[in-house]
Amino acid sequence: MKKKKTPEPPAFWPPRGQELYQAFYRNRQQRTVVARYEMFCLDAFFRHQEQQGLSFRDFPQTSVEKYLEKFRPARRRLVLGTLRAWLRFLHRRKELLLPLHEAFGEWAFPGYARRHALSHTQVLQVFNLVPVDDPNGLRDRAFLEMAYGTAMRRGELLALELADLDLAAATVIVRRTKNDRQRLMPLTRWALHYLQRYLTEARPYFTSPLSSNTLWLNDRGGQLDAGRIGHRLAKVYQVQKRLGFAFTLHQLRHSAATHLLSAGASLMAVKELLGHVELNSTAIYTHRTPVHLVQVHDR
Repeated sequence: MKKKKTPEPPAFWPPRGQELYQAFYRNRQQRTVVARYEMFCLDAFFRHQEQQGLSFRDFPQTSVEKYLEKFRPARRRLVLGTLRAWLRFLHRRKELLLPLHEAFGEWAFPGYARRHALSHTQVLQVFNLVPVDDPNGLRDRAFLEMAYGTAMRRGELLALELADLDLAAATVIVRRTKNDRQRLMPLTRWALHYLQRYLTEARPYFTSPLSSNTLWLNDRGGQLDAGRIGHRLAKVYQVQKRLGFAFTLHQLRHSAATHLLSAGASLMAVKELLGHVELNSTAIYTHRTPVHLVQVHDR
């Protein structure tokens, strides 16, 4: 298995900047499984800073905006999100006097289109495209059932380890989260069913000497990544071609939250399930306005 390159701080930075870079990378590794990819996105921005004659503490808003213009919305969202995390880190370390991460968030995505929530029938149609008579298909079905049943973020799902599961209690603990807020999640009947089948029938098939305690393994025994799941949905199961509508893992999270609220789940239950801190975040994911969510909660 080819070893992935580890991100390194820009060579032109002073020792203090390189020290901060390493500390930030370690912090991101503890919170997300895509830390390496995030750092490579940041590195491209750091090169842009250098070309502009700026230090690692300089972030003129016009320069950042111009840099982000070349990306499509989805990539722009990732780059800016990682950049804001870096700015927040610098502010907390007293390297920046002002909380620049808050200022950038105000202009980041004006009019950003909300993802369309799928109907419950459409979710089932996608699931039924996945065969469960081979290890890869069984793993994918278990992954999708768990994604829908828990409404976890993609990175949270991929970061799960075997020790995080309590099959007897039908729960899973989410440790590596976006906002450092661990939470205990219930497993639905179908998620538990396919998870047990995956653990007994499919995962042993993938296990190799290189395998760790990570829950989801690829066909070489390494940790499954989001790109692999996305590829199989688009190329192997051909969801859009066969069903006529687009489908993404993050869209599944939106759909699960919307379905729970529509079925009468309380606002606080949905908010806790999603791992949100603010009500406005829940409003976006459930395609409801904050006022509507308050009305639901009152009822």
